[in-house]
Amino acid sequence: MRRAYSDWAELMTELTDIDALVEEARDCLRTGKGAKAVELLQQIVETDADCLKAHEMLAAAHYRGNEFEKAIEHFQVVLRLDPRKKQADINIGAIYNRMGRFNDSVNALRRGIQKDRKCADGFYNLGLAYRGLNQLSMAVSAYREAIRLEPEMAEAHLNLANVFVEMGNHQQAILHYKKAIDFRPGFVRAERGLIQAEMARDRAKDAISPFGRLVSEEQLAAAAIEKAPTREMSDQERLDDRHAVRQLSVDITADSALLLKCLQKELEPSLMALARAAAQGDDSPTLLGNCLPDFQSALLNYNDLRTTLKRKIDQLRSHETFVAGEE
Repeated sequence: MRRAYSDWAELMTELTDIDALVEEARDCLRTGKGAKAVELLQQIVETDADCLKAHEMLAAAHYRGNEFEKAIEHFQVVLRLDPRKKQADINIGAIYNRMGRFNDSVNALRRGIQKDRKCADGFYNLGLAYRGLNQLSMAVSAYREAIRLEPEMAEAHLNLANVFVEMGNHQQAILHYKKAIDFRPGFVRAERGLIQAEMARDRAKDAISPFGRLVSEEQLAAAAIEKAPTREMSDQERLDDRHAVRQLSVDITADSALLLKCLQKELEPSLMALARAAAQGDDSPTLLGNCLPDFQSALLNYNDLRTTLKRKIDQLRSHETFVAGEE
C-alpha cells in the first residue's frame, strides 16, 4: 500500500515521478533493455505496491526473460488488484503451457474465458493445453472456437491441422494447413505440414487392398482366423492387448463425440438453412447459392469424421478378431 502523505502536493509529485518511471521502463522494454526495465519497475512497486501498470510490465519483462514463476507472481498481483483483468488469466495460462503444467493452464484459461467468452487467444491457448494433456477432441473444439472468433488466426489453423494429423484425419489437416498458408503466405511450418499430410493421405490410399471389391470383409476375417496359429498369450501380451483396446476405445469415444457435434452444430443447421432458402420463392436461387458453401463444408467435415471413426472401429474389430484367433 502507499504510505501516508503530508499534503496533496507531495502526492501529486510522487505520482508524476511514477508516471515518468513507467514511461522510461516501457521504452526499455521496447528497446530490449529488460534488466533496466525491471530495475525501474521495482523502484515503482517499492514506492507504490499497488501500481497495476508496473506489475503488468514486470510480468511481461520476466516472461521475456524466461523467468516464468516471477511472471506468474506479478500477473497474480494484477488479478488481486483488479479481478476483472481477464488477460492476466489468459497470460498465466499461456505461461503454464510453456512450463508444461497443462492442468494448471486449463484452470487459468477457463477463468479468463468465463470473463470473456469472445477471447480468441484464450481458446487458442486452451487448445494448446488440451493437446498437451492428449485430450485431442477437446483441443479440436478449443481451436475451432478460436477460429470462429478470429477466422484468420493462422496459428490456430496450423495447430488444429496438427491435431487432425495425430487423429489420422488427413483430409481435415490438409484443409487447415491450406487455410493457414492462405492467411499467412510463406508460413513454413504450415507448408511443411501440408506436404507431410498429403503424403500420409496418399499412403493411406495406397494401403487400401485392391481386392476389397472382390473379397468381403467377412471372408478376409474368416481366413485370418483359420490361418492364425493358436497359442497362449503371455502376461505382457495381455497387458499390451488391454492397452491397445483401451486406446482404441478412447479414440472411438472422442471421434464419436466429434461426429455428433458436427451433426448438431454444422450439418443440421446448414441443412435447415438450405430448406429455408428453398422456400423463398423467387429469391431461392440467390439464397441457396449463399447457403451452399456452408453445407458443402459441413458435409465434407462429416464425411471425414465418419471415415475416421469407421477406421478406428474396424481397427478394434480386427484386433478383437486376431486375439480371439490366438486364444
